[in-house]
Amino acid sequence: MKTLKGVSASKINKILNKNGKFWATGYYDKAIRDEKHFEITYNYIQNNPLKAGLKDQDKRFYHIYS
Repeated sequence: MKTLKGVSASKINKILNKNGKFWATGYYDKAIRDEKHFEITYNYIQNNPLKAGLKDQDKRFYHIYS
């Protein structure tokens, strides 16, 4: 995870013409237990930008499983 976050932070910062820390320290993961758990998690991820009021929320979720 450290490598993934480090490499992606570097690339994202380059695109955004920024430098420094990009990701929060640590991470959280959880195994999906069943179809219902997947649905709840999927809906959370899908609706999170909308709930946060992000203006580009339609570009932040690609409806892979819709």
